Amino acid sequence: MNAIQRPASTAPVHKNTEIAPVIRPYGCPIPEVLDMTLRETVLEGGSDDRQWLEIYADKIRDIAQNLAHRKRCVGLHLAYGVDDETPAAKEAVRLFFLSLRDHLTAILARGLPGEIADELATDALVRIEGATLMTAVFDESDAMERAIQATIRDATTVSR
Repeated sequence: MNAIQRPASTAPVHKNTEIAPVIRPYGCPIPEVLDMTLRETVLEGGSDDRQWLEIYADKIRDIAQNLAHRKRCVGLHLAYGVDDETPAAKEAVRLFFLSLRDHLTAILARGLPGEIADELATDALVRIEGATLMTAVFDESDAMERAIQATIRDATTVSR
C-alpha cells in the first residue's frame, strides 16, 4: 500500500489521487521518494494495545530520532524547492506532511477531541522540524531533545 494512501481506519482520509512522478534534475521521482521517506519515518506495526499517550510518545521519539540521524527532513528540503511550476511535486510535499500530521492526529484522537489532536500534531511537527534545523546547522542535539520533551509534555497536560 502506498503510505500516502491510508486505509480509512487509521486517519482522516483526504482526496488524494494518484500523483504523477515528477523528475527533478537529480533524477528522483519526488512522490516516490517522499512515500519511501514516510514509510521509513512512520513505521507501521501491528495492533498496539498500549495507551495512546505511550504510543504517541514513542512515535514522536521515532520521528525525531529519524530526523536527527539524517540531519534533515527530505520533505522540508523539497518543500522549499517546489512551486506552482511543479504542481505534482508541490502536491506530493503537501501530502507527505498531511499524512505525517494525520498519523500523529490519529494516535492523539484515541484520547483527545479531534480539534485538539490536530493542533497538537501540527505543533509537534513544527517543533521537531525546527529542531532538525539546529541539528543540521549546528550539530546540536539538545534542541531536538527539548522539542521531544515539550511535545510529549503538551499531550500529557491536555490529557488530564
